[in-house]
Amino acid sequence: MAKEDTTSTRKRSAASTANAVRARLAQLVWLVCVLCALALASGALLVALKANTDNALVNWGLGAVAWLVIGRILDRIIRP
Repeated sequence: MAKEDTTSTRKRSAASTANAVRARLAQLVWLVCVLCALALASGALLVALKANTDNALVNWGLGAVAWLVIGRILDRIIRP
């Protein structure tokens, strides 16, 4: 009986460690995607402040939204 308890405890410990690693990885992926989106949004703001007639603001804004969506999807896939 003691051997079974030790085995199940080890399995739970390994699963817990794997979940912690996955959670940390998901946070890192989300952070990278948010930083990319922030860079694009900052670029969009700079274009908007200069009142560029080429309307590149839309492209930068769409890029920022895409990074946020991709980041959130990856976060949900990776996180336990």
